[in-house]
Amino acid sequence: MQSIHGLPIAASLEEACDPRRLALLIYDMQVGICQQVSCGSAITEACKRLRDRCRAAGVPVAYSRHLSLPTHWMGHFQTRMAMDGSASMIQTR
Repeated sequence: MQSIHGLPIAASLEEACDPRRLALLIYDMQVGICQQVSCGSAITEACKRLRDRCRAAGVPVAYSRHLSLPTHWMGHFQTRMAMDGSASMIQTR
């Protein structure tokens, strides 16, 4: 495997999928995304199957979740992001 500045760079799918270097990141999307699309339950089931197969192969599984801060704690960037996609996220006092 080649490396650049000490960082290993996979040159093949086999190298990229080596359980010693691979991890599965599951992003929590059940409420925010899966409820908004017609195939949401199929997406959830596919993620569960992938998670189970990764665990069986010894691939670490990690979970990530997007959280929003209370409006009065939001910085400029988070406020603009909330306004851009879903104005209902912005609550005024």
